[in-house]
Amino acid sequence: MRAFIIRPFGTRSGIDFEQVEKALIGPALKSIGAEGGTTSEIMEAGNIRIDMFQLLLAADLVIADISTNNPNAFYELGIRHALQEKRTFLIRAKTRPSQIATEEARKNEEVPFDLKTDRYFEYDPADPGKSLEKLTEALRETAVSERQDSPVFLLLPDLKPQARERFTPVPLSFGDEAQRAEKNNDPAKLTLLCLEAQGASWEATGLRLAGRALLLINHARTSKTAWEFLLNLDELDLEANVNLGNIYQRLGDLTASDQALERGAQRAASPAELAEVHSQMGRNKKDRWTKAWSQEKPQDKVISAIKSPWLVEAYEQYFAAYRQDLDSYYPGLNALALAVIIVELASKHLDVWNGNFADDTEAQMKLNEIKKRRDQLASCLQLRFDSALGSNASEADKRDKWLLSSAGDHSLLTAANASRAQFLYRKAAETWGAFVLDSVIRQLKLFEELGVLREKVSQALASLLQTAVAGPSAQTERVILFTGHRIDSAGQKAPRFPQSKEPLARAAIRQALVEQQAITKGALIGISGGANGGDLIFLEVCDELGIATEMLLALPDDQFVNASVVADDPGWEKRFYAQLTKHPDPPVLATSRELPKWLQFKKNYSIWERNNLWLLSSALCQDPKHFTLIALWDGEPANRPGGTEHMVTLVEGRGGRVVHLNTKKLFGLEARATV
Repeated sequence: MRAFIIRPFGTRSGIDFEQVEKALIGPALKSIGAEGGTTSEIMEAGNIRIDMFQLLLAADLVIADISTNNPNAFYELGIRHALQEKRTFLIRAKTRPSQIATEEARKNEEVPFDLKTDRYFEYDPADPGKSLEKLTEALRETAVSERQDSPVFLLLPDLKPQARERFTPVPLSFGDEAQRAEKNNDPAKLTLLCLEAQGASWEATGLRLAGRALLLINHARTSKTAWEFLLNLDELDLEANVNLGNIYQRLGDLTASDQALERGAQRAASPAELAEVHSQMGRNKKDRWTKAWSQEKPQDKVISAIKSPWLVEAYEQYFAAYRQDLDSYYPGLNALALAVIIVELASKHLDVWNGNFADDTEAQMKLNEIKKRRDQLASCLQLRFDSALGSNASEADKRDKWLLSSAGDHSLLTAANASRAQFLYRKAAETWGAFVLDSVIRQLKLFEELGVLREKVSQALASLLQTAVAGPSAQTERVILFTGHRIDSAGQKAPRFPQSKEPLARAAIRQALVEQQAITKGALIGISGGANGGDLIFLEVCDELGIATEMLLALPDDQFVNASVVADDPGWEKRFYAQLTKHPDPPVLATSRELPKWLQFKKNYSIWERNNLWLLSSALCQDPKHFTLIALWDGEPANRPGGTEHMVTLVEGRGGRVVHLNTKKLFGLEARATV
């Protein structure tokens, strides 16, 4: 959480405001996990006013000290109140009557008229630290509150707060790197960017940019961390809630998905936003409907599908969403598909359908209503797709990768045969890639199970199978990430991994891998760098045990050899190039040790710390059910950035299991002195 402090500087009216921040405000912010300060922390050259505006408006929490009539403080407070609706906390020093010598001085110390009705926290300027506990609790409550505290927004209820990204654009080089990663379909790099953006003044904007890119390359699960981080900043964040509603649904947690969408509905305002939220609510109801009958015996599935109340509820939800915005074809198309299913199944099993209603008349009226809506939906959507696929298509429609496959779905639902749908499906796959047809296949298989549109569905599925559309790959059961010491150089004062101890290290790594294999039934993959010592031994042992591996290099291979492979024993270089033959064109993090310009704000950050985060990101992007780190480590603090200790800390923070191969015990070494 980022905070900004509005206050006078120095000593004014007998109040030492530097001491107030040191003894009261600063410790309170630290206690609630917030970072930030005043304009005095702006060190870059340029217009300090612009930097101040960015910090002031992008802050999650602002504390304003209104103890004195300071023009700058009230100017900043006015800007905050005008553009952000909540989490502005006012504090004020208690003033004793004896301290005010004259009537004029008394007037100068009074709260301005426009703020007299506002609540503010009082502290003793002689001993500000005495109020620390109460201020901490008050700030903690404010940080999680959704209550408006801006008098401007309270007066103008239709006024909307400004999005943070309007004030804090990401650095150009960060945006370029995210764009390259998206174009290269590189979820590991995008996940790395999400991790690295945290802590920057533009973190929310950076996380949003990288999170969107992960969704665009169909890595919704990997983007979950970014959207959950944004939700911690603002639990009513519309985009975060909508995307998490989608992600949680894919993970099978419909309750969490419903909760996210309910939060999103509180912020949704435009027709398109309302349609998006309510259509995803419809998708959750559809999921509950399919779960109600999918595990039944084949002969019982249709009857259970008709009897389930979720069928009509899902249809109604989609239809309501479509009415919010007729330009949003997704809910309309799903409402049409469910209407087709209802009409066909109810017509074949009218007695079962009628059993859901008070009497046969009510059942027939409902069925007639759905038939009428089915025809209306078909006509409206036909106009929408004709426009989107015509010569006057909008730029947004031209960029919409789901449009062609959706037009194919519409044709399948409404046309006399499947020919047009097959053409549109092929065109969608050729234009955007076969992955856009995954949802099409799932929908067609649902129709097939229920026997709906049997002949057309059979033709379409046969056509899609001929194009060799790959379904979603099986989830990796376990990823094993390795981190460990390199081989010691000759004469190293504090030994960690002497060359003579390699057989012991190899046996320990092998035993750890065998144990992981034994508890893993599904797909298993090992990931590591290519440094001499632990990395190369890990890759070699994985190969002996038949475990698939990925080798990731922090730098291009020639630079990497010089930095991390060359040792007293030249055999390590041969072993590295042997692994390079088995891992042709391995992923490379950077072209040089120099960090991108946008990363220079991170103190004590190096290519090696970045490499650890990248390795972690690559492991997480495998979306494993289980995640294990094997650490060949002496347990001592790192003597350089980006070491084994750093990786262990990262994995523990992500909830991964750490298998610590303690080299002090393994090699019989004494604890080395901390450098």
